Amino acid sequence: MKKILLIMLLTFSALALADEGRYTIINAYDTTESGAVYVLNTKDGSIKFCRYSVRKQEVICTKWFKNDD
Repeated sequence: MKKILLIMLLTFSALALADEGRYTIINAYDTTESGAVYVLNTKDGSIKFCRYSVRKQEVICTKWFKNDD
């Protein structure tokens, strides 16, 4: 249930922030059981990592970052 909530929160927050198709959510691991995802901004190529914290009962995300190498 918590994993479904995480996916819904990330989806709704991405849809509320920008144009349709601007963000892509990618599973961080091979299974959907991890509760961790990468969020890719397809407009500028920046990415953030989000996961569900069981201890804090909340979604925790890093700041947006770019790979400028």
